This record gives sequence, C-alpha cells and structure tokens, in this order.
Amino acid sequence: MAPATTKERRQDDGAPRIVLPARLDLPAAAPLAAELQSHADGPIVIDATNVAHLGTPGLQVLLSAVRTWWETGRDFSIEGLDEDAITGQLAIFGLTASDFQPPAAEG
Repeated sequence: MAPATTKERRQDDGAPRIVLPARLDLPAAAPLAAELQSHADGPIVIDATNVAHLGTPGLQVLLSAVRTWWETGRDFSIEGLDEDAITGQLAIFGLTASDFQPPAAEG
C-alpha cells in the first residue's frame, strides 16, 4: 500500500496550504517532513481537518515544524485540530490544540 501524501494549495496571500491525509502515521510522516522542508523559508498553513488518525511519527513532524517556524519568526498555523477525532488523539499524548498556537508574547 502506497503511503498517503499531502496536497498543497496556495492561500490568497501566497502562503502554501498543506492539506494533511486522513492517516498521519509512519508512512505519511516522511513525505510530510520533506514537503514542510521545501517551504521552510516562509509562512505556512496546515489543514488538519481530514485527519482521522494521528500517529506518533506524524505528531513528531508537526511538533518539530511548529517549533522550527516559531523559533525563526515565521508564521505557522494549523487548522482543524479542534475536530473531535484529533482532540481525543492529542489528549492521549497529553496535548491540546493550544499546544500548536504561538506562545504568548512576553511583556
């Protein structure tokens, strides 16, 4: 069985919009990492609304990307993490959708 792949669309502002596959597991993790790396020089939007299964490898890729984008000051957003299927799976890992939001600016 071939690994699921992501689909890319462009936002109105030109930022790539990566649509994740239904299963974000081991076979999908490496293609996702490669696709994210190909867009590492600017903002990106991840659409997770299709994700029904979130495996550890997929989660690791997303968390690494979030951290990388934030540390370099580029915009990174994930949409659809509040879907019921994902919320429950994030909870298993001790995470919530807010863990994928930019940290509050220190004042």
